[in-house]
Amino acid sequence: MLKYFILLFILIFTACESTNSIHHLPSVEGDIVDTKSWYNDATTNILEMNVQLLTPNTSLCAEYNDTGGVLRPCTLNDVNHDTDILDNYVPILDVKMSADDFVLSNELSNATLKIRGDYSRTLEQKSYAIKLNSKTELFESQRKFQLNKHQSDRSRVKNKLAFDLFRTIPNITSIKTQFVHLKIDDVDYGLFTHAEAMREEFLVNRGWNEDDNLYNAVGCFFEVRDELAVDSKGNPLNAELFDTILEIKNGKDHAKVAQLMKEINSDTDIDLVIQKYFNRQNYITWMAINLILSDKDTTYHNFYLYNPVYSDLFYFLPWDYDGAWATQNFLGKSEYGISVWWESILHKKFLTKKKNRDDVYAMADEIRAKYITDEKITALTDSYRDVVKPYIKQLPDSANNSEASWNEATKALASDIDKNIALYKSVIGHPMPFREFAIYENGVLTLSWEASIDLEEDLIVYDVNLSSDINFTNIIFSAKDVSGTSLEQNIELQKGIYYLKVISKEKQDNTHYQIAFDQIEQEGIVHYGVLEFEVK
Repeated sequence: MLKYFILLFILIFTACESTNSIHHLPSVEGDIVDTKSWYNDATTNILEMNVQLLTPNTSLCAEYNDTGGVLRPCTLNDVNHDTDILDNYVPILDVKMSADDFVLSNELSNATLKIRGDYSRTLEQKSYAIKLNSKTELFESQRKFQLNKHQSDRSRVKNKLAFDLFRTIPNITSIKTQFVHLKIDDVDYGLFTHAEAMREEFLVNRGWNEDDNLYNAVGCFFEVRDELAVDSKGNPLNAELFDTILEIKNGKDHAKVAQLMKEINSDTDIDLVIQKYFNRQNYITWMAINLILSDKDTTYHNFYLYNPVYSDLFYFLPWDYDGAWATQNFLGKSEYGISVWWESILHKKFLTKKKNRDDVYAMADEIRAKYITDEKITALTDSYRDVVKPYIKQLPDSANNSEASWNEATKALASDIDKNIALYKSVIGHPMPFREFAIYENGVLTLSWEASIDLEEDLIVYDVNLSSDINFTNIIFSAKDVSGTSLEQNIELQKGIYYLKVISKEKQDNTHYQIAFDQIEQEGIVHYGVLEFEVK
């Protein structure tokens, strides 16, 4: 009898151990693979979506021009005036959404609607987020629909084109995008592009664990930050502050984030950190596609980090490409090529090593040759034409709302790729960008700047200019070939605004130079490498 119980115990224990082992396998191990079948025919079909506002609305908010005033039913006008993403005024409407054959006639409200975007919410044409209620069934296996107007993109298809191209690239994921024709209270709002929300459904639709960790990088320079502190169970000590660095989109235990940041900022060789915490192929692929598309907005945001449970690995997931294809006309030199990532601790450490840089450049060449080709770009934009064509005239800029203008904008997308590549290759070997500082006290002007790193270890010197005007036509002080990173000058400065511009350059080759990260926009013109400061 004792032998029987011992055998039974062993069988039960073994079965539990086996089940437990299977349960604890991470969703992704090694190279990440996207689920191609998830996309179906979402490239060119158009979704007819209707939104009916509840009148009066059951959602309450104050008047947009008196946000501290009396609460009353919210209106679409309130939503459209939610132009500051950082304030606490966030009007949300209760609505009834239907799309194609998706109708819930027995429910008064099945979704909410709010404005979305950052800079784009200040534009004339708004973008919206529509989220089905938690008690409502999913539509097309999704709960949240992110409808983007892309007013600043003359082609209106950059974001969609990028993600349609990413579908075939190894070691990276894409998202489902879809054209949407939206009506609100039977008023035609024209064409939008839905970009799949990266949240729990994103994981489930790829066959991954619904408890996997997913983060939206909001202000992530891969620093050790108090905001990312967690308790013994991996819960953020302050979830609101945590979200200002890495917005939690999914997951319960976030202890690995703090561990990751600590390792990145330690003295451990960065290649060992990458080996332990990242999939290297995924990392260099993400960098390569951003070089090709010249996406300058990936230094600290516009990417996601995916960390499967039961795994130490983090994967970079691409996000938001309507601002990509940024040619030389829209960039300062500090944003060319790998320079744009130089303020990120992780990227800076990784790219300081020549082999890592060479591998990123080689991956960019491979992706351009195989996956982001002129032929694929042209084929995709041609496939969009019949869908987009009826809505071209809805562009607010009358100079750009003709079919000829749209054809010109989409045709330029392929040629812009080569311009982007030529741009980043033109600065290989040039010094890296830096930050500038200025202090004026008791008649002493102290100008300083961070050291500009030359990856080939060439000797760097600096040219320094101080001006009372932003165009540097009235130079007050200048110095050339400064070997250090600071200057002090006894000088009398009147009260007012002054401008500093420091240029780093190789002493033996002045054509290899760099400007500071600092920039100022005045009257619609961006002045790159310029620091503004005030003497009081």
